[in-house]
Amino acid sequence: MSIKENDPVALEFELRGDATVYGFQAWIRALNISTDSTSNLTIQLYETNLTVPVRRSELLDATDPIVPAEPSGVLHAENSYLNFSADGQFWFDFMPDGSGIDLNIGNYFIVISVNTSSDIGQKRFTMVTIPWDAVYVNDRYDPDGIIDHLLLQNTTVWSFVKATLEGSYQTYRRADAANFAINLTRAYFPSEIGLTIDNIPVEDTYTWDYPHDTFEDDSPEAKRYASYWWGYGTINLEFSNALPPIAGNFTVTLNWDEEIYSNDVIFDVNYLVQNYFVQPVPSIYHLEVDTAPVWNITLEFDPEDSIFTNWNFTQLAFLVPDNWVVTDLTNETVSVLDLTLHPIEKDGFTYIILNSTIADVNGTYNLLAESMNYMKGLNTFLNYEGNEWETNGFMRNDNISIAVGLLTSSDFYLQTPGMVTASLFNPVGKKMLSNIFDDGTIDENSTYSWFTFEHALLFETNDTSDIGEYTIIVNWTDGDQAGILQHKIYLNQYYSTIHEVNHLEDLYVNQLIGTVTAFPTDLQNYDLSIFAVKPLLESTSSFIFNESREDSIGENLYLTNVAFNETVLNAQEEVLLEIDLENRHLTLDYEVTVIASIVYLDNLNWIVANTSELLTIPKYGQPDESHNQKFELSLSIPTVLNGGENCPIRNSPMQLHLTFKIDDVVVGEKTESQLLYYTAVDESDFEGNVLTSKIYQDRTGPSFTSNIARNLLDLPGNVTYFVQVYNGYHMSMAGERNFTTLDNKITGIFNNMRATITPIDHLAIQTITGIVVDENSIVLKETEIDFYYDSRINYTDGSNPNWIPLLSTDDIATTTTDETGAFEFEFDMSLTPLIPEVYILAKFGGNSTHMVFDNSLTIAKNQYESDIEIVLNANQTLIQNDHNLVSCIVRNVGNSTLTNLNISFVSPYDATVNILSGLDFLTIESGEEYSFQIDFYDADYSSLNTEINITVCMTIEETGE
Repeated sequence: MSIKENDPVALEFELRGDATVYGFQAWIRALNISTDSTSNLTIQLYETNLTVPVRRSELLDATDPIVPAEPSGVLHAENSYLNFSADGQFWFDFMPDGSGIDLNIGNYFIVISVNTSSDIGQKRFTMVTIPWDAVYVNDRYDPDGIIDHLLLQNTTVWSFVKATLEGSYQTYRRADAANFAINLTRAYFPSEIGLTIDNIPVEDTYTWDYPHDTFEDDSPEAKRYASYWWGYGTINLEFSNALPPIAGNFTVTLNWDEEIYSNDVIFDVNYLVQNYFVQPVPSIYHLEVDTAPVWNITLEFDPEDSIFTNWNFTQLAFLVPDNWVVTDLTNETVSVLDLTLHPIEKDGFTYIILNSTIADVNGTYNLLAESMNYMKGLNTFLNYEGNEWETNGFMRNDNISIAVGLLTSSDFYLQTPGMVTASLFNPVGKKMLSNIFDDGTIDENSTYSWFTFEHALLFETNDTSDIGEYTIIVNWTDGDQAGILQHKIYLNQYYSTIHEVNHLEDLYVNQLIGTVTAFPTDLQNYDLSIFAVKPLLESTSSFIFNESREDSIGENLYLTNVAFNETVLNAQEEVLLEIDLENRHLTLDYEVTVIASIVYLDNLNWIVANTSELLTIPKYGQPDESHNQKFELSLSIPTVLNGGENCPIRNSPMQLHLTFKIDDVVVGEKTESQLLYYTAVDESDFEGNVLTSKIYQDRTGPSFTSNIARNLLDLPGNVTYFVQVYNGYHMSMAGERNFTTLDNKITGIFNNMRATITPIDHLAIQTITGIVVDENSIVLKETEIDFYYDSRINYTDGSNPNWIPLLSTDDIATTTTDETGAFEFEFDMSLTPLIPEVYILAKFGGNSTHMVFDNSLTIAKNQYESDIEIVLNANQTLIQNDHNLVSCIVRNVGNSTLTNLNISFVSPYDATVNILSGLDFLTIESGEEYSFQIDFYDADYSSLNTEINITVCMTIEETGE
């Protein structure tokens, strides 16, 4: 860029700390100037005209078209270079004698002026600079893409210098005064000399009394202009060993690397000493469910108290946890919260500060704040002899324990023992008890710190405990953290009754109808099970359940048979089991343990009873078949009072669960699908076998129906039906409910009853076949079956069937089944009504063991249309007294066969019909025709035309109509 007479150039720079400056280096070219020329160059050093300092990113904002600062402040130095003729990098001194100038932190301009007008080709001065542009243009660009220093020129006013870039097009860019350097002496960065205090590094930092950019700024541009400032450092430490005062003074030792700098370090330390008095103040906290804890801190303040003698009172601060939200601060009920200084957060606390103009008065200060609720979880457990089962639902005589989850204010596990107060409210809202639980053992295997309080009991229910919804409220505090949580639990039982059992003959089922009395919980549904039990006269050691299978357990061990002698589990009885296992491993003998457990269908971990046996099973291929071993086990069924192994007795379905171990390592588990019914009744009072069962899940209604297939009920005989109702909380009925039916007779079924021909002609012979079995699928042999037909001719008029005995071709209305229960019945269809479909009924009349039962059959008949047309030669001229033969045709245009043809003729003139003899035996098939003639012989035909009537009668051969 050219430097012209009366058009000086200014280069801006910033001192980031007090310094002594000597000069600068730049490339100023003296073109066409000899050493004897009187072309002079003058250097001046100015402060900027800024009265309010700004950050560097604001000063050098490339998007701002207004010049932000000018060299019109204090002039600190001036030096002229006479007959300057250099062309290259050159050091320029600010002072003629080369001495330094002490300057403060701030912004300055170097102003360069000349006494020579610059014209191309003549003597002139130029300065080398670069355009500011992040775009590569014509081999010239600014590498860092930002303006580093302002470059101004004053033609009439100070303005930005722009560079002209020649390329495929001409463009203008602001120039950057980046190509110069300042010669100065400045203060050290602490990091440059390794400055430490108490072995802790003093960190480089920014000035605190001058606007500056930081590396922590959100703006990318600001970060690019960020830099630490000379001679400034910061440290925040707590001395490893407290410094004692000596004669009222504290001596702090600074250390640095003397190999870098061995002379004394001259430094200033700015510090503020405040003497403060810490006074604990009482606080009251208020806990309410679903609301943040509220704190009220009260301070009785008197600045004239003798404690503060000789104090220069400056401020009053309330110290609260930094996660509290301060909602108000009052002095004698007048809010002063808006007058507090900006809160300071430090070491996990917040300082709410009042200066002396506000706080230097007597009075009562109240600080109100809210904190987080640190009670994060509350679980309730059914505590059965130390076994805890998490649930919200209980029954009478259950024991209830709790666990709570807490979280500290820093979202860490609570590191101190948990102490909570748990209060229990009964269904009408009355507090029943309030216990303090303390636990020093923390379970940190979850999000929170869980305390189980060594399984201490909150509530032991009994036979008279109130039924309904209970509320548990748990609260906790450690002084400045608090929590509260509300939890609902339910103490209740289901009631259910089977009101009636009906035999639905058409469906071959017994239908149970009953009701359920449910209760509200946070579970919406319940499950219902129905057991059909065959009462037994006495207990048996024979195996009611005996099932072969081929189940791989693992390790070439196979389960080949399972047998047990009870499906109804009576309290205090022994259940016998046999478990057959086969070792098919070719080289290994096994030490096998079989564990048999009675468990609940809806929770396999609830064990009612268990037993085990250990046997050695040799490898496969033993001559004595000892690689097959039978485990013989016995299970003792507990009473309701004694309870199960790890759970109470509930009125819900049970199962047999098998666990298999090899050398005490579990290799497989099996749960038998056969459901087991538990009864508290002694086997001497009731013994039975489960015939079938049904499970209805996720029910909500107050009533139920259940259809039980009768072929599963081992009829005839007694069947006792048991109902169980239970939910996911293991809440069930407190007692048993049953309904007993007596079916002395059973019904039967006509299987595969059908007509051999359908559709069929009305005059044809039909045969009905089928097989008769009872509802247990046992054939009824040598059994007499009666047959009937419905004599109605209209089935749609709403009338009841009119059953008439149907005679067979043997002229009887019955037939008898053979040894396989099969039968055949042959009859003439013409005995039934002449309608498109007829109803046939097969009926068994019943006996001492079987009820009356029947089955109907619909037989479709072929449908026939008796449609004919008569074709007459109507255009023939009749001649008097002569035989006139007129041709006629009878054509069968229907789908039936016509027979017994009869033709009659009516005419006003003498005429006869010439037909064949034996016409009544004539048959005309569908589509065929019969031709005949009418012989007209009359003496007088009195009219031009005549009308004749021809009547044809016939019989439909297929139906007899």
